[in-house]
Amino acid sequence: MYEKTNQWESMKRPELAEFVKTKFAEMETIYTESTEEGSTTKSLTKDQGDEFKSRNEELTAATERLQALNAVDEGLKKARDANKSLFETNRTLPFPNGGQGGGEGEGEGQGFKSLGDMFVESKPYTDSERKDLANNGNIKAEIGGVTIKSIELGHLKATMSTGAGWAPYPTLSPRPITYIPQRRPVVADVIPQDDTDQVTIVYYEETVFTNNAAPTAEGGLKPEAALQAVQRQQPVQKISVTLPVTDEQLMDVPQVRGYIDARLTLMIQLIEENQLLGGNGTAPNLMGFHSKPGIGSIARGASEDNADVILRGITDINQIVGFANASAIIMHPAQWLAIRLIRTTVGDYIWGHPSLQGPQTLWGLPVIVTPAETAGRALIGDFQMYSHISRRMGLRIDVGFVGDDFQRDIQRIRLSERLSLEIYRASAFEEVTNLNAAA
Repeated sequence: MYEKTNQWESMKRPELAEFVKTKFAEMETIYTESTEEGSTTKSLTKDQGDEFKSRNEELTAATERLQALNAVDEGLKKARDANKSLFETNRTLPFPNGGQGGGEGEGEGQGFKSLGDMFVESKPYTDSERKDLANNGNIKAEIGGVTIKSIELGHLKATMSTGAGWAPYPTLSPRPITYIPQRRPVVADVIPQDDTDQVTIVYYEETVFTNNAAPTAEGGLKPEAALQAVQRQQPVQKISVTLPVTDEQLMDVPQVRGYIDARLTLMIQLIEENQLLGGNGTAPNLMGFHSKPGIGSIARGASEDNADVILRGITDINQIVGFANASAIIMHPAQWLAIRLIRTTVGDYIWGHPSLQGPQTLWGLPVIVTPAETAGRALIGDFQMYSHISRRMGLRIDVGFVGDDFQRDIQRIRLSERLSLEIYRASAFEEVTNLNAAA
């Protein structure tokens, strides 16, 4: 009975190659016999078959190890060819004592050993007990007291150092830029909006509602009512801004692109908010709430507080003129401050103790506080039902050149948007004027 051995596991590559060749020849004699016509396969007994199987398993394992060793040698050869300067063994380096690097004696002029040389001379590569070798050509080794684990030979590159490249220098890491203070756009948040593919938004507004309904006698003439609707059109308008920036500014300061995008976006949003409130409707301006024909207007009386006149405006919208359902109040900070500071006769703050944030509501409606609203004025309305923003194009950034910009390495960054504001019922909105500021 044939007994397998593991002697091939400790063989070096040339010995292992010879072992595989010999074992293959031995197996060939088991299942073939020579005749006058040549070699033919012979039938095997059970014992011969078992022996053949055992030898085949040993040969297979030895062949796989040989292939792994060949892969390592081939990978190293490619790495050496690709990085000749790294593996050059005849290099000499001057040292302060006048000798040459690489030798133990001074001034012996011995060649400097590269990482590749140390690698091929290391124990894992030369020792007969290379048991950490993997089929993928990776080796775990300790070279010069440093553990090098799973080196992928095909990716071995020369190291760039400060001697061959450039010396270290302090990296400029400034704190984030401090912005010039700007208000936060908030008005569009209370208005329903969606996208459109139209350049003009068309809707109908009822202009005549004559109700002649009345009790009538049997057989009497029935009164006639009147209804009329008018088509309204609101064109889509554009808001845009540009900024010239040099190529060097964009290339040398990585964070500048995000900074520019954020600030140009804010510029567009601030002008959009101005247009939503006060646009005069003359192209290319939007028709803002305060310019809408038919919008209500009341002024604070001499004996009224701000809260009093705002409740009158809410009442007009909900029950007297607009017959809507007011959903928000837009107010300048100075007028809201006057309301927050209102106190009882004993000095208690009505809108909450100073240690608390307090509600930002008035008569049950949210108060949108923004400097975009004119001081001394407020806007009340049913924004949810009777106003709408249609966006033909959201914020879009384009880059191009003007004149000799290309020759001067200047890029023009342009940010644009296209939108319209539809106010379906003017009487659902009312402005309140002559409001008090805080003392």
